[in-house]
Amino acid sequence: MIIITTKIEWDTTDEEAPDGHQVDLPQEVELEVDHEDEIADKLSAAYGWCVYGLNYEIKNEEAMR
Repeated sequence: MIIITTKIEWDTTDEEAPDGHQVDLPQEVELEVDHEDEIADKLSAAYGWCVYGLNYEIKNEEAMR
């Protein structure tokens, strides 16, 4: 299924990007998951930061083609 996440709260407290600049992470991401429980793990894997919380909506139940 395709999920659209919004208002992502990233765990970047007191952190900097590897180049020393402020961490700039998206607040909205569209991704494909098999189950809603995978959302935070997929975001963490894609961006390298843990997720405190987020909102999401199901765009469609079918996988991206």
